[in-house]
Amino acid sequence: MQVFGIIYTKERITGQVVVNSWYLGQSICTEFQRLKQRSMENFMDRRLNHILALSLTMFLLTSCSSFISKMAVNSTGAVLSQASDEVLSEGNWDVFFYGVPGNLKLMEGLHFIDPEDRNVLSSLIKGYAGYAFVVNETLALDEEYRELEMKPNHLQAIYNYSKAVRYGEMFLKTYGLSYEGLLKAANDPKKAKNYLSKIGSDKFERHTLFFIAQAYGGLILFNRDDMAMISKRPLVKSIFDYVCEIEPGINGGACDIFYAANLALTPAMMGGDPYKGQELFIKALKKYPENYFIRIAYLQFFAIPFEEEEIFNENLEFFKKKEKEFRAKLEFNPNQKDNLNNKNMRLFQSLAFKRLQIIKTHKNNFF
Repeated sequence: MQVFGIIYTKERITGQVVVNSWYLGQSICTEFQRLKQRSMENFMDRRLNHILALSLTMFLLTSCSSFISKMAVNSTGAVLSQASDEVLSEGNWDVFFYGVPGNLKLMEGLHFIDPEDRNVLSSLIKGYAGYAFVVNETLALDEEYRELEMKPNHLQAIYNYSKAVRYGEMFLKTYGLSYEGLLKAANDPKKAKNYLSKIGSDKFERHTLFFIAQAYGGLILFNRDDMAMISKRPLVKSIFDYVCEIEPGINGGACDIFYAANLALTPAMMGGDPYKGQELFIKALKKYPENYFIRIAYLQFFAIPFEEEEIFNENLEFFKKKEKEFRAKLEFNPNQKDNLNNKNMRLFQSLAFKRLQIIKTHKNNFF
């Protein structure tokens, strides 16, 4: 008989049985230990294989998830970036006031997933700069005219312009550029142009650059006593020069407003000339008659600070004639044809009437 490979016989029963039994017991224990060890090794091998397989699966799933998420952000960001121009057709200032913040947080969620997506960064730059300009800067105007000590809207304008400037820095970084590099080149128009040309000149790039400049310019406007901020003016001007040379009519006269206001607000010793600024405002009014905000900028940056009451009253008469017509377009009328040639002017028109409300409230304090 053979047990686990050991031959056991009945020979020499009397003397050998004990010895054979002992050897048999030892053999059985050894074989049992060997099988136990092999079983444990097989178990550990299987467990290790399972762990490795699970780790590999998790790695692949995580990588795929990250890849898919970034693809989704890229697609969504591109669509939202293209759709962002639709806001220019919004004629109801309050819709912009209440509607934009939620969209900005959505875009920041996409930015969290993919911090380097240019479409998302561009939308955030435009969104925060636009909201600061249309909403915060408008409401801050009342605080300025009242000469209040506490100016919450003034602060909100600074906060939102600051966000736009920070996202602008991230956007430039994706092209290997920086504010510091641009500032170094800003005093030489040719160098500044060459520096910015690394980004490109397509609509996407130049419109994003425009809002970066608007945000930085807004920060300077709200920090006029801060010489560190004032020293960044060449940076802002170099961006405007680059964009406005390629697309002079961007946002229906925004370049003209910048250059006119810049001349009007800058002291003469620093190159300012308010009456040259006035000339630019008048030319802009003729070029872009449907952009009513140019008239408000003309009042805000020239007529009011230089106490030109006649110009002020002339423009108030213009708005008096146009306001009823503008308000009527916000209401449905089956018999009325929408005869506004450029619907992209509606946001600027609604902004003009909103600021007009504030300006008219303080009219008696101006002259």
